[in-house]
Amino acid sequence: FSYQWDPASVRPVVKGAETGLSPVAPRPGAIFAPSAPPWSSLRDDPVLRARTMAAACGDYLRLLLLPHPLVVDRAPRLVAGWAEPWAWSRWLFLLAAAAAAAWGRGKLPAAGFGAAWILAALTPVAGIVPLYNPVAERYIYLVTAGFALAAAALWTDAAGRAEPRFRPGILALGVLLLSVCAGRTAARSTEWRDED
Repeated sequence: FSYQWDPASVRPVVKGAETGLSPVAPRPGAIFAPSAPPWSSLRDDPVLRARTMAAACGDYLRLLLLPHPLVVDRAPRLVAGWAEPWAWSRWLFLLAAAAAAAWGRGKLPAAGFGAAWILAALTPVAGIVPLYNPVAERYIYLVTAGFALAAAALWTDAAGRAEPRFRPGILALGVLLLSVCAGRTAARSTEWRDED
């Protein structure tokens, strides 16, 4: 999408999007710069960007654990200061992933590798280089592989350590969780059945 302002009708125009509005092209010879998004301050303030993008990366990890709410176009929640509880809750997810990578290296290598994969896959979208679209759910596609590897390694280890009488229950819980995630994926996929 590119956002432009149409001075003739005094309304924003979305060019190249199916919105039900008819896009108005600029008059010949007139060029309108795209309007700055509300999060454009991230480009100019590296400390704000670091806080905001670290919280966004933590929120990606939260979405892996609880994929709700899913939104097609997600805007970053700017973290203006260090005292915001919401941001700290997301930063803790990142610290947990780093701790899991360090712990798993010696104790459970597959889980440690999966956690390290998560952090490595988040690096390109962590705001080191400012992105025009700083936050998007599609950025966690690659992260999901590391999460799945770590979760499978932890689950297998827990099942192996459990008493034999608890193993069927652990397997049933795994099937239930997998079914819920598969159902959520199937429901989400139907939203892309057509252009609307």
